[in-house]
Amino acid sequence: MSTSILAVGTTPATSTSVTVAVGAPVAVGLFIIGGGVIPYIEDPVRCDIEDPNLAFTETSVILDSSNPVALLIAPGVYRFRRPATGGPSIGIFRS
Repeated sequence: MSTSILAVGTTPATSTSVTVAVGAPVAVGLFIIGGGVIPYIEDPVRCDIEDPNLAFTETSVILDSSNPVALLIAPGVYRFRRPATGGPSIGIFRS
């Protein structure tokens, strides 16, 4: 079952946190209203992970029209930053 962690939109926004436990990977991905193929996105959605100082640092995980889904396997607390899309209205889900 999928849950939205960032509502569909075109403005810059940050998702709610996603916690990955040891041995329990979490799939995350982009979605659009009505489903279907994710249209071209000029700037990708970036993923941050919480560090030991409770600050967030950028990871190498990005979501875009070429890579609309990712599997988070390393334990930690993650969040995603959507830039202004300048076009398609996208949201982010987790399963």
